[in-house]
Amino acid sequence: MMAWLFRGLIMSGVHFGSRLLLALWLLQWPTSGGVLRWVALLIGIVVAGIWGVLDGVADRRRNPDPENGADLTMRWLKAGAFAALVSGVLCWVVSQVIRVGISQNSLFFELTSGAAFTVLLVFIPAVTGAAIGRWWVGRGQARDEAKAAREAENVTV
Repeated sequence: MMAWLFRGLIMSGVHFGSRLLLALWLLQWPTSGGVLRWVALLIGIVVAGIWGVLDGVADRRRNPDPENGADLTMRWLKAGAFAALVSGVLCWVVSQVIRVGISQNSLFFELTSGAAFTVLLVFIPAVTGAAIGRWWVGRGQARDEAKAAREAENVTV
């Protein structure tokens, strides 16, 4: 399976699940809407960010040269677009069938404005996480290279 498609499927499930949980939470605790919305928002951001860090770490370990790394930007942009469209359609369908309060938006809104917001909620944390992961591993590799150079210098003296 293509890497972006797998990420898109999982992230669409995360976003759909967080919106469904938010709707169910708001039915149970309607006065706590502000806090619950932030929790649902942070779920998607944290999952994408952690997955981005793991992608960045794995890519830098596979490709120590920064010029030869995988294109994680396009991978996550495609995953974000796929997740946005799929989760938007799922939320709209569930809102039409069950009336649980998951969405009061039209399908057009879910596929345009709502999808654009979801793309950003997946793309920005994931790419930021990938950059952090690459930097973290690269920092360790630079430290190991400096240590090896010092040891080689001590052996020749």
